[in-house]
Amino acid sequence: MMMLRSPKRLLMLRMPHRTQIVRNARPVFPLMTDEEVKRAASELSEFLDCEPERFIFLMRTVPRIRRKTPELLLGVAKNLTTYYSKDTIVRYAQILEKDWYTIQQRRFMLEEMGVPFVRLSHVTFFPYVMSRTIPELKRMKEMIPPKENVVLNVLTKIPNCPSSFCERVQKVLSPAITEGLPLINIWKTIVMEYLSHWMPNENLSFLERRPSVHEQSLRILYMKMNLLTNLFSAGNSIIKEFGMLVGDAFNMQAVVDRVHELATHPFEQIVRKEPRILLTNVDRLCEVESILKDYQITPDHVWCCPRIYLFHPDDLRKRFKELSEVLSIRLISRIKLATFLLLLLQSRKFFLLRGDVQMLYQVTKGLRHPVHRLNNESMGKYNCLVVLKIINSRFSLSKDKKADLRQKLGDHRAGTWSKADIFEAADFLIDEIGFSTEQILSSPALLLYSVKTLREGWRTLTQMDYVKEIRNTTDWQKSNLASQMLHYEIENDPNLALMEFNDEAMEKLSCSIDVSPSSIQPANLEKIDF
Repeated sequence: MMMLRSPKRLLMLRMPHRTQIVRNARPVFPLMTDEEVKRAASELSEFLDCEPERFIFLMRTVPRIRRKTPELLLGVAKNLTTYYSKDTIVRYAQILEKDWYTIQQRRFMLEEMGVPFVRLSHVTFFPYVMSRTIPELKRMKEMIPPKENVVLNVLTKIPNCPSSFCERVQKVLSPAITEGLPLINIWKTIVMEYLSHWMPNENLSFLERRPSVHEQSLRILYMKMNLLTNLFSAGNSIIKEFGMLVGDAFNMQAVVDRVHELATHPFEQIVRKEPRILLTNVDRLCEVESILKDYQITPDHVWCCPRIYLFHPDDLRKRFKELSEVLSIRLISRIKLATFLLLLLQSRKFFLLRGDVQMLYQVTKGLRHPVHRLNNESMGKYNCLVVLKIINSRFSLSKDKKADLRQKLGDHRAGTWSKADIFEAADFLIDEIGFSTEQILSSPALLLYSVKTLREGWRTLTQMDYVKEIRNTTDWQKSNLASQMLHYEIENDPNLALMEFNDEAMEKLSCSIDVSPSSIQPANLEKIDF
């Protein structure tokens, strides 16, 4: 026979699920090691005047606390002392698992509901409080005064609350309806009505399944929506970026103030190009600025590629280090736009968004041809037909093959290549890799790459696990698929694409291309997914 659970037991079973949803909106750190646990317990006990064993036991019984760093735990404890005594914090030490922004949200929500004095126990057991009905809360000691109108009290705490919104909420949440509803349902209704007031033309039904949206202070939500509507012209932009509705409003305002100080371009242009910049920690943003300054890259150059602000500082340093192995530091500071694009495409393992492959095609298509032209000025300019004649002199093509190759080389007609380069590439493909004439002609663009790029591309391709498996079971290397895969690998691997560049050519290129912000047209940049 199935055992029935009490309502309180069911509530306790649901609480971790709700907590999990809210926590996933925040950065998740790896579990602290035993040494870090001891250090955190020692620092907390010294600050709160208690035994370290108390916190060691707490971290064993509440493992979620170990996902914080010792610095974060101590920071939350210091902030809590502005409202509560140290003894109270030690008694309800499990609250340390929450970040300070979540604790602030809970305090503000309880104050807006009419709780005269918000105790730390109320904040700690906030999910339980929100699951109670208004009559139950009025019977609890020091919660809501018996004659208090909760809905009306919430509405009076909203800054610049319009009368039409108040009338609609009071009509939907009449006293007869709210008597039997849990407080979380009442709060959810008010929040959804408030969002509908800000975005009247949007379908917000999907937000009803997002607890992290509902569990927000209305005062903070007002501050957040006021900020977002000033940056975005339409509510659709806000809804598209769901994280904006649950982000830290104080940090978002700090980011706006910081970027306003740095860049001369309107912040609206930057945030519309990369909305997630609002969710970046402002301290991390300052660290990224310092790294860019070391490479003589000013904030005015960042506006064309604001995704650079989303990078972790350690990751950014690593990318600059790898980039400096391809281009000299002197050139990095001169080719501003190319620097950002190449930086984003430096390594396959750093791919963050699906637009990177498209960006690689756009960048290499725009930069590779001028580099080839600079490297081969003495050879003269070749169009598609001249390249075709060179290939014909090497492979003796039929009429049908010439027409097929002319179509395949159409994308490369802007480039210039010498006869010696094409013959050298053909000899490498035939003698060292073992490709047949038919295989080469199925992907003739391979003849337009340097031998260095072809050799590295083939080495990279043959080291892939699935290619090793194919080579062991079939005669894959003699098929046209092998040459086509090699061409695809070179075109889509940033490391291989960068091998077509050299410092001398890039230095000449930097002198001939104007990459100042005034020369970069936003209409052209919109075509590329930065």
